[in-house]
Amino acid sequence: VLRAPGPGLNACIGGGCSGAVFLGALALLHMLRLSVCTFIFGVLIAWWCFVWRYLVEVGVVDLPGWLLDFWEPTQVLDRMGIARVVVLQLARAANRTDELVRQARLMRVPLEFISISDSLDREFLSHVLPSWVPEATCADFVGAVFAGHEKVWQRAATSDRPVLVLEDRVRLPPLFVRTFAARLQALPRSFHLALVGAALSVSVRQNPSRPLPLLEGVAAGEHAGPFHGLWAYVISPRGARRLLRLVREARGCGEAGQRGRRLFQPVDSFVARRVDRLRVHVLEPPPDLAAEFVLKPVPLIREKHRQVGLVRLEALPHLSFSEGEDTVEVIEIRRAIGRVAEMGDPESWQSAQANAHVIVESEAAFRRMRSFSCEATVSMLRNAGFAMMHLLWQDVERTRQLTEAKRMLLLAAEALASSLRYQEGNFPERQERLELQSRVKSALRKREEAGLAPVEPPLKREFPGIGWLNVGSLSIIEWLPNETSDEIVPSCGAEVEYLQQG
Repeated sequence: VLRAPGPGLNACIGGGCSGAVFLGALALLHMLRLSVCTFIFGVLIAWWCFVWRYLVEVGVVDLPGWLLDFWEPTQVLDRMGIARVVVLQLARAANRTDELVRQARLMRVPLEFISISDSLDREFLSHVLPSWVPEATCADFVGAVFAGHEKVWQRAATSDRPVLVLEDRVRLPPLFVRTFAARLQALPRSFHLALVGAALSVSVRQNPSRPLPLLEGVAAGEHAGPFHGLWAYVISPRGARRLLRLVREARGCGEAGQRGRRLFQPVDSFVARRVDRLRVHVLEPPPDLAAEFVLKPVPLIREKHRQVGLVRLEALPHLSFSEGEDTVEVIEIRRAIGRVAEMGDPESWQSAQANAHVIVESEAAFRRMRSFSCEATVSMLRNAGFAMMHLLWQDVERTRQLTEAKRMLLLAAEALASSLRYQEGNFPERQERLELQSRVKSALRKREEAGLAPVEPPLKREFPGIGWLNVGSLSIIEWLPNETSDEIVPSCGAEVEYLQQG
């Protein structure tokens, strides 16, 4: 009774005061010829121990470790049916997990930590404009987080049982261990991944009575995927091997030792867009937690989505390396962004002088850039691309020569394509790509209307040692470094044996 979800304390009081138990105790008292005071004292002690154990389980009070071990002799991980619990922790914000550690200690849940890089390692520095400003690099924080999940998948792939993965924003509700164990037992043996904390699209059919395969209720043509956010999930060894193979395919790792491309896609978007190749299930919240999700919605949940899972999510501030940092680089780049923003919308840049000013400000900012957040460069890259594109018909003197016009067009395409890759996997990516392609065609048409010779750009432009640009589709392929350290995952090394299993 005490361990069942719901008002366990009331159930404890009601059960302890039941008439049948009381009459049975009186009969035992008469047989043993004990005093009434001794009996009442014993009952009170037993009742208080049960109440105190419940308070410990829900995390209201704390007790010494040896006493908790006495009350909880069985291994918690065995009860949960998993091999380990892994927490992804950002190295420079380790205090974000303090509350999670406290809750896990009360529940006797052992935690393992994987440190996420600050994205300043060479493996996570991306070339922003490979031909325009070769020295400019940005910190790929999304890629660093993805690499942390990959390291967990590599451990899970060789495990004998599923692995529970938590981000540092997760908080464990009372009775989490019991609820999780019951839900995991209800999953089919063939599952790959189950959502323990995510935001599910309202188009997915609800079925709280059993874990729900996502594909049963996903609306057709939903480009963003059936869910977003992946702050808690349990992954099976077979599911981990499947995900690692999908990552290799996405990077273009066809053969052992082949050099792969960088992925700038968040891990939740990567999984959500591949649910047709994975056996993904949803763990619906118990009634009390479901009511809490409705009454206290987290700001991170998008419109037309609902929070699901068995854990709470604390609304901690979003982290990327350049946010909140007061380095000289960040300050100067933000000032440049502000000066360009003061000039208004790109559509209002009607003179060659205004567009040239935007290009000068943007190029100066890019030349300072070494560890600025890749996500934060999107607006700068768009503005630089638009300004360069406007000059194709506004700066008649310079662009009359086809060689110069082609050079400027390629630089504009490079900037626009680079802005798109740093939004990889986001919902509006496809629409924005079509819009930017339309604006490039419009710029070439305006050039011809101004009486200038048409420009035929090449289909492809190589960036030696870095990657290449597909001009027509406005996409940039950036190669991963040839060599990576053992601590960094994203590479196309020789395919390990466990990827060939299951």
